[in-house]
Amino acid sequence: MCYTAYDGKDPPRVAFTSIGAKDFLAHRWKWAPPMLISPPGADDKDAALFSRKFDGSYLFLHRLGNEIWIDRVGDLEFKGGRVLKGEVLMRPRETAWDSKKIGITAPPIETPYGWLLLYHGVSRRTGHYNIRAALLDRKDPRKILYRTHDPLMEPTTSYEKQGIVPNVVFPCGAVVLKHQLYVYYGGADKVTGVATIDIDLLVEGLVKEARAGE
Repeated sequence: MCYTAYDGKDPPRVAFTSIGAKDFLAHRWKWAPPMLISPPGADDKDAALFSRKFDGSYLFLHRLGNEIWIDRVGDLEFKGGRVLKGEVLMRPRETAWDSKKIGITAPPIETPYGWLLLYHGVSRRTGHYNIRAALLDRKDPRKILYRTHDPLMEPTTSYEKQGIVPNVVFPCGAVVLKHQLYVYYGGADKVTGVATIDIDLLVEGLVKEARAGE
């Protein structure tokens, strides 16, 4: 599990911990001691681990600054002060509604067409948080097949527009149940909501748009 560690003074960092599958299913919360795995002094959060290895290595996504980064690591021990770095995977786009900053929302989901990555974008013009999607190559997720131009979801209801931080929809997790994608998100940093969509419809739409742009 990746999460944001923040002491109220220094910039937030990515923390990493784990638990055995048997303990998790039995509700025995024997989490391993957490480790800080992002560079000190740098604002880094919104991290996730791909659900399988690539050529024997693990891949992490994280948000360093205003961009989404991807990094390959050989193990999950992070010995010797190893921290996440890697290379930029995606940048904000001046011509779209994610022009200020972007960051991932939930761990990428593997589909037959590629890895579905939901991410949040912030508009430079309005400051609103919105949700969009990208499709990454299944064999090499460093290759972006397509990114949506328009938001999949944006603040529309009163509880998304009014709260601790107004005009925010910010997912932190997603699961697939019977072809339905359930996206759990925060509204205005005050409430938790869930939104659903047929994952086949979403992914096939991304593939169609990607092919149309070729």
